[in-house]
Amino acid sequence: MSIEEKRREAFEAWYAKQFNIKTGRTLDPAELERLRGEEGNYRGYPSLRGKWEVWNAALDSVEIELPTERDVSHDEKAVRTIEDCRAAIEACGLKVKV
Repeated sequence: MSIEEKRREAFEAWYAKQFNIKTGRTLDPAELERLRGEEGNYRGYPSLRGKWEVWNAALDSVEIELPTERDVSHDEKAVRTIEDCRAAIEACGLKVKV
């Protein structure tokens, strides 16, 4: 799953929860897909699109810098650990500074 897909999954889970709290209704996957639109940016719903943009801006502001594999190339275990850390960070929808 790409970083954008992971972010969208988390965003839509958050939005669906907020929607349920405010309205008492549950958004099903088909409704979320309709809101997302063909372009995937909630274009037809300015308020929702704004929330999506802020969500991404907030996540983009987080910068995680790991040692490069070159820095630890003498230690195979450290290289694997860095790769595992990078994968875990990206799985959360964050980017790793290379």
